[in-house]
Amino acid sequence: MMAKVVGVLFCGAVLCFGLSNTAQADEVGGARVEGKTIEGNLVQIGYEFYVVKDKEGKEVRLRTDKTTQMGGQIRKGDRVEAKVTERNRENHALSIRQIP
Repeated sequence: MMAKVVGVLFCGAVLCFGLSNTAQADEVGGARVEGKTIEGNLVQIGYEFYVVKDKEGKEVRLRTDKTTQMGGQIRKGDRVEAKVTERNRENHALSIRQIP
């Protein structure tokens, strides 16, 4: 009986630790990649990049391509949320969407 209780608790702990990374993982081309979320004001839009000023005032350059999912009409000055991964040592945007 005690072994079953310990087993259930252990499995629950392992499941909890495994799910903690799920919030930061996205799928790209069927492969899971670790990422992060950047929120801030969009200050520049260029060819294959966006620049976001984050809450600390730091400007972060986000590389975009045909795989980047865009959430509507995003314009300079909008407040945005970007899901990014460091593909090729760059902040590759998996998605960018406008937030209120």
